[in-house]
Amino acid sequence: MVLLDLLHKNTELIIPLIHKAYFVDSLLCTLKSSLHTEGVGVSDLTGESECEVVVSDITEILSWIVNCLVASTQHKNFLLSLEVLHHLNLLCRGESAVCGVEKTSMTGSSSLHNMKLASPGTPREESDSGVGSVLANYTTIPFTKSLHNISDQLFLSQSRSSPALGSEGSKKDDKVLAHSELVDRFKVLIQKATDFLFMSAWSSVESVACALPSASASENFSLFLLELLLSAAAAITQRKGNSERCGWERVLWGCQDTLRLHLNHLLALVTSPRTHLQTRVRAAQVLSKHPRLHAIINCTAKANPQLMYKVGIFIHELRYQNESRLDAPATRCCESLLQMMEECSIQVLPPPETFPPHGAMKEWSVVTEEKKQWQDESAKIAILVVDRCTKQDERLMTKNTQVYEAVAQECSRLTRSVVDRQNVERKLVLGGIKHTQCHHVHLTHRWRDLLETLTHERATWHFQHSYPRSWQLDQTEGPLRIRKRLCRGRLLIQSRYLVPEYRQKIEIESQPSPLESVLQGSATESEMAVMIERLNVSERIIHMSSASVVSPGMEQCGEILSGTCSEVVSVTWPLDTVREIHIRRYQLQDCALELFLTSGHSVLLAFTDTQHRNQIIGVLSMSDMPNLLSKATLPEVTAQWREGHITNFEYLTQLNKLAGRSFNDLMQYPVFPFVLSNYTADILSLNDPSSFRNLKRPIAVQHQVKEQHYINNYEITSQISQGPGDGPYHYGSHYSNSGIVLHFLVRLPPFTQLFLRYQDGNFDIPDRTFHSMQTTWRLASSDSTTDFKELIPEFFFLPEVFLNSEGVFVLVHRAALESPLVTHNLHHWIDLVFGYKQTGKAAVEAINVFHPATYFGYDVEDGGDEISREARKAMIKTYGQTPQQLFTNPHPPASHAGPIQNPQASPLCPHCTAPEVLHEVRGLRWGTYAGSPADERPILALVQTLKTPATCLACLSHTELLLMPPRTHLLNIGLSKGTSGAYILSSHHQDGIIRCCRLKDNTPQPLISVPPNEQVTWCVCGTNQVWIGLASGQILVYLVSASHVGEELMVSLPPTLLLAHTAPITTMYLSNAFNICISGGKDGMCVLWDANRLSYVRSIGWSGVEVSLLAMSETLGDWASVTPLGSMASVLRLYTINGALVDSAVTPAPITALAFTSSPEGTAINVIATSMADGVIRLWSVWDLRAVRELKTDRARQPIASLQYSQDNLHLCGITESGILVVWESSLVKTKIPKFITVPPV
Repeated sequence: MVLLDLLHKNTELIIPLIHKAYFVDSLLCTLKSSLHTEGVGVSDLTGESECEVVVSDITEILSWIVNCLVASTQHKNFLLSLEVLHHLNLLCRGESAVCGVEKTSMTGSSSLHNMKLASPGTPREESDSGVGSVLANYTTIPFTKSLHNISDQLFLSQSRSSPALGSEGSKKDDKVLAHSELVDRFKVLIQKATDFLFMSAWSSVESVACALPSASASENFSLFLLELLLSAAAAITQRKGNSERCGWERVLWGCQDTLRLHLNHLLALVTSPRTHLQTRVRAAQVLSKHPRLHAIINCTAKANPQLMYKVGIFIHELRYQNESRLDAPATRCCESLLQMMEECSIQVLPPPETFPPHGAMKEWSVVTEEKKQWQDESAKIAILVVDRCTKQDERLMTKNTQVYEAVAQECSRLTRSVVDRQNVERKLVLGGIKHTQCHHVHLTHRWRDLLETLTHERATWHFQHSYPRSWQLDQTEGPLRIRKRLCRGRLLIQSRYLVPEYRQKIEIESQPSPLESVLQGSATESEMAVMIERLNVSERIIHMSSASVVSPGMEQCGEILSGTCSEVVSVTWPLDTVREIHIRRYQLQDCALELFLTSGHSVLLAFTDTQHRNQIIGVLSMSDMPNLLSKATLPEVTAQWREGHITNFEYLTQLNKLAGRSFNDLMQYPVFPFVLSNYTADILSLNDPSSFRNLKRPIAVQHQVKEQHYINNYEITSQISQGPGDGPYHYGSHYSNSGIVLHFLVRLPPFTQLFLRYQDGNFDIPDRTFHSMQTTWRLASSDSTTDFKELIPEFFFLPEVFLNSEGVFVLVHRAALESPLVTHNLHHWIDLVFGYKQTGKAAVEAINVFHPATYFGYDVEDGGDEISREARKAMIKTYGQTPQQLFTNPHPPASHAGPIQNPQASPLCPHCTAPEVLHEVRGLRWGTYAGSPADERPILALVQTLKTPATCLACLSHTELLLMPPRTHLLNIGLSKGTSGAYILSSHHQDGIIRCCRLKDNTPQPLISVPPNEQVTWCVCGTNQVWIGLASGQILVYLVSASHVGEELMVSLPPTLLLAHTAPITTMYLSNAFNICISGGKDGMCVLWDANRLSYVRSIGWSGVEVSLLAMSETLGDWASVTPLGSMASVLRLYTINGALVDSAVTPAPITALAFTSSPEGTAINVIATSMADGVIRLWSVWDLRAVRELKTDRARQPIASLQYSQDNLHLCGITESGILVVWESSLVKTKIPKFITVPPV
């Protein structure tokens, strides 16, 4: 009540706010929210729920607002009151539509039905006297009864003042409503009241209404309105002159037609059987007790006699069909009312006891018919009311459209402003969190690197009892995608698989390193990476997609983010390391891609579908990838092979890559042919066709007797193949799948662990384990109908696959692959595996059809039940997958393979005989490089005294070599070759600063400053790397880059520190092909370092005699070291890339320089060229370190300080200590002498 008092005192201020400040809208929104609020507490003051209190207060406020607006002398205020009422109507109808009538009316104390309502019989307080109040149940209208008071106040000025008109302090010049205005307002209010009742009655259900314990709020109001209209009709029936009527009576007389019409409708409504029984009884009581009912009926019946007839029928039905539910007073009221209507000449039905014996049914049918007619008529009235409300809804919705839009725009602007401010604060907070987490991850990385640096077997804190002793295959790819490197790893298998003397490996590997406690308690790197990526607020993410990283034995699901990142903390692949991008298939779905990186690694990404894969490819295509190479096309590769520019091995490698074969997917592992068929002969001839398999036939039908078996398979399966996804086939398995790959690589971790997983934790029985090439060949080609298989690339380059590291076999096998017999027939095998004989009629004729589940396009979802679909998915994952078809026509043969000839004879000198490579193998070829044993007369092409001192040689391109001063080095930036990305570094300066300049610019600039009190003893450069050996035995590795080719270099600091040597570094060699650096020191130790991870791999030797020279084969991966043996001899040792000693030799004179040839493996037997102190160049076979040739000349008898083969290996160049350039040339191939570029001192 305090609130209403405040409203009364500030009426003049509040009414304008109702127009401008949307005060009513706010109240309605609050009301709606309150109605939907659940679980609120109980008020301590009223004992009602808080929601009920809020609804009650809003009801009082809305009642006061309607009072003020209706009584206002301004017409716009009255119209606004109608809008308020209609807003309430709209709100309630909306709630009914959303929640339902029952729910809206039965929601407890928070329901609209329980809004406080002034009853006609209840005395109203002073503060509640006014023009209107708020109705419950769907809508509200003002109590028109109070209009009687307002009319008297306006016309007679005798009644007490309305809150809106006559409060103390009101202005004396208030206007008075005109009579016509007051009449019009009364008509509108009566119309609104009747509309409300008809809508309420029509929207209810009779069965529900009858089940209610009492009448609803709208029916209570109908009785109130009935009394009002009866009193109004009574006033109209009084015979008075115009001057005798008061203001109220004059208003009623002005709208008498409207009153008669609505009174008729109201009488029919409140007495109809559709209305609640209690309401009907109360209405009958009101009518029967009215003193002027006779005159009212006569007056009202004139407006619509038929409607009054229906009222009589309804009263009759109430009396006689509800007799058991009526008490005696109610019965008497109904009888009195029927008698009164009969006296007024209104036809009513007689009592049932007076019905004719056989006419009762007819009489009661009249009641039924009238009820039906009234139902139809009331429905029409309700439809008209709804139509008026709908039009009013549209007007209300469009009236304030501009205002709403302006408000929405302002709210949107404010929201954006707030959100922007929140984003700024959020970025600051998350940026701080991310920075902290990134710092923690970087520290963890640094600690791990430091632990690895300080705990390996040659480090200070090495713990032998916990250091891994097993080796596994490194995934780094070398030249031609060969993977030869082994790295330290934990075997992670049970000790029962090892013989007793090796079980200590498992025990040792299970022990954690003592220094691992430094990292205990910190989150794993993957967890930290996920958290940091989610806090990624400053980086710009261009694209995100779900994907899986596929690797042998594992499929890791996650999300691929493409964008700009300033801090690398998770598994990332910088765009500047991407070298190639290839589209791939995964599980016979075209939904994957493979990234080839400059580090030699490859990443296979499988996406959910082709669209997501293509989207990421589109994003990558628009990104800046400076080292991305153009992919070789199939026609280009084929032409190169046919012309002899690439070897058979390289061609097959390229075909596997183009056909989607990947080392990361065991089901799509690269496939190579079985080449040899003779593995038992004492002497193998590579010129004898019987030593080779028939490349024209599939591996399973090498013998013609096997053909019929597979033909029968095809015919049988063609007869029984009826379901979707089925089809005839010759072979129920495949020549390449995960089982075959693991069968061959079972001796090589991590494939050992994968094999055990594949075999359910057990090795296969010995006879079925890969143990013999002859047995494998025999089973694949003849003895078994299911165990046919082709080979994998490792058979041609990785001796660790075999039991005893059979390096010679791998070399011979590679030579067999490159033999002329294979070259002549290789295109037939390509037709079977990659070509037109893969599918169709040609495949059937070639007996080369495999199970349908091995071909692209096999649909696992095509028909069948869930079990069938799961079975098909399992077949795809186990049967194998046919390579992508590359050729649809017969593959052309090689054009460079000439007729088979004496393998030891020179192509240009058929009568010349080269020395034998191996006694057990015939047909091996030495090659055509300079100094080849097959060349009886190598040519001394050039002997020249240099004007500028030079002691170093370096290849710049195929036709260019650099002549460089001492302690000068060539640095290539990026993958670009030639002078554009070439820089010259010098490391001979006394101040310890390494300087650099462009090759075409002789202006040196400081690049690297070594730590104080350190002396540079050796420097070697790779691609974007500078390795510096120090007198302390430490090695510093700097990463060097340039934003654009030809610009100044930038060095990343701090450098990576590598520790292993205990004496000054004397020499180093860096292989870009295998990403390996070899360092030698005065302590006699050779250490192999991983140039990708910048970490320790292994060490060789501990003789205490310094290592003077190092070199590595860029094709085979073998490396050689030279240590002095006194002052008159040297020891030359040859090791494999994995540290196995091939052989050693003692030279009769000290070795002063060292170089490897790099002819393609298989086509030549490469050699090591060593220059001796007496000026002789001696060549050694890399197969067995056997001396095979000497090159010498009387024109240069001085020791050669540097040896270098040209990139085509046709020229062997050397520089003597006195500065004489010597060039040897092959007589087997005519070519030009390379161009020599002299580099001035830096």
